[in-house]
Amino acid sequence: MLILNAGIFVHGEIIFLPLPGLDQAHQKAGSLGCLNNLKQISYAAKRWSLDHGGQFPAEFQVFTNELASPAVFFCPTDVGRLIPTNWSDLNWSRIDYTWISNAPWADTNICGTCRIHTHALQADGFVRFGLERSGWPSFVAGAVEQLATPGSAVEFKVRIAPDALVPVGFQWRREHLYYRTNVTFVSDPSTPGGGYWSTNRSANFTVTSLAGQTTPSLRLQNVQTNDSDYYTVAVSNVMGTTVSSHARLGVDAGFTVLTNEHWSRVICMNNLKQISLLANIWADDHDNHKPQSFSEMTNRFGLPMFGWPIVLFCRSDMARTAPADWPGLDFANTSYEIISGDEQDAYAIFCQCKVHGFYVQMDGQTISGPRFTAITHTNNTVELALVVFAGRTNLLEASVDLVNWTNVATYSGATGPLFYSETASLPRSFFRIRLP
Repeated sequence: MLILNAGIFVHGEIIFLPLPGLDQAHQKAGSLGCLNNLKQISYAAKRWSLDHGGQFPAEFQVFTNELASPAVFFCPTDVGRLIPTNWSDLNWSRIDYTWISNAPWADTNICGTCRIHTHALQADGFVRFGLERSGWPSFVAGAVEQLATPGSAVEFKVRIAPDALVPVGFQWRREHLYYRTNVTFVSDPSTPGGGYWSTNRSANFTVTSLAGQTTPSLRLQNVQTNDSDYYTVAVSNVMGTTVSSHARLGVDAGFTVLTNEHWSRVICMNNLKQISLLANIWADDHDNHKPQSFSEMTNRFGLPMFGWPIVLFCRSDMARTAPADWPGLDFANTSYEIISGDEQDAYAIFCQCKVHGFYVQMDGQTISGPRFTAITHTNNTVELALVVFAGRTNLLEASVDLVNWTNVATYSGATGPLFYSETASLPRSFFRIRLP
């Protein structure tokens, strides 16, 4: 297992914004792209078969006319391969998929596989979902986004699968975000010479490899504002190359204000969103049942899905400090707790912060307090749509001058979206919903 345990030497303010749920989703995106490739291959093979008396194609080469480009034969998870743009440049010994011509169309025998994933294409067109094959250098802990003041020492670190085939190479990269704007004319077939101009703005990254940065960690000393950018690491072994999700570094003297309680609350909400996203990813592999504890939220290697412990600790929690790594961590003694509730109730609490009381619902919505979601005025009636804070008394108040407030409704023990309405003839111009 490749592990980094080095600490961070702080010369200024550093704010961590862990996004492990997005890291997991980033890796799943490549896996879903692989599934899409196998489906395209299946459709192409069947189209070829219809034109050839129902024959089962013996190899990929016979039905390339049914495919748009060679790109479909390259798994998007492996970013280290140069994908040819035309068939004449394709080296068939370098593609990522294998064709097995051994079954009639009606059978469920396997006819296609990926060398990176254990996805399997059946002869009937169904694709069995799988994971990365043993040995692939997948990420089990990604780099954490950071905001820092000038002069700080920051560190990005990653951890890869413990069964990754060695030797493993690392190359950190700096990626700069830029936008490209294209203006194209879209013709209107119904009007001769008619049409309109369309402006498209797309985001792209310029990639620069950082010389000498070839370990599982990237340390940047005395960062300045011109170090603000996105950072990734490419990890390679004999099976191929994968790249981590983007980790942003923002450097600005103004980030000192992020040490106040307002931003601690914001980061707490971010932690809850990440915990919820990871729980949903975990549930996908467990019959859609939510986890009952943090300790059972592990990946296929038995490692915590959270990447690094920081996501389980609220910055306002003075009684607990996030450790640098997992050994010895008591999952019952973190800043958050999973609440066993009715999974069928979208508004039931799933996970809650022990410090703020903020929580995330079963449907993934994070709640930090009561709030309005809509205000409508129809037929001389004002209707308010609002979300209350579960487990607390919520007061709905009205005012004509923003100074004197009158209670018009009290909600206690309610969950989910609620509605309040009254005639617009009442002399009330302002409403607020609050906790006493």
